Amino acid sequence: MPDNLSNASVLKIRLQGGSQFTLVGQIAENIIDGSEKTGIPLIEYVRKYTRYKKAEYVEIIRRGIPRSVPTERTQRSIEIFFNSYACLGIRDRIKISGQEAERIIQEASKRNIKVEDYLRGPDSPYIGVKKAIVI
Repeated sequence: MPDNLSNASVLKIRLQGGSQFTLVGQIAENIIDGSEKTGIPLIEYVRKYTRYKKAEYVEIIRRGIPRSVPTERTQRSIEIFFNSYACLGIRDRIKISGQEAERIIQEASKRNIKVEDYLRGPDSPYIGVKKAIVI
């Protein structure tokens, strides 16, 4: 089994009393990323946002390999607005996501029509649809 920590981030912190801590993995990565995103120097970030308030020295020993994060959103959702007579003044819209939204989108694409037209049509699983937005 390969060692998962060989590619992990490592952060070394020394406190005023002489104590030393080594943070490994996601915790170290979160501290490093937070410092970079806020533009605060690492030592100040550690003092301000972690429990190591008396840190006198902070060093990045190793920076982990970034994980591949998909930039394209994989899950789509549909916001459906209903006619006022269909909802009896209770709730005039719902938001659907996950498998139900994907099923509706696939069904509309099979018929070569827009999702809004499918939801307004006779085969729609919803009654009284006024407008639909795919997000």
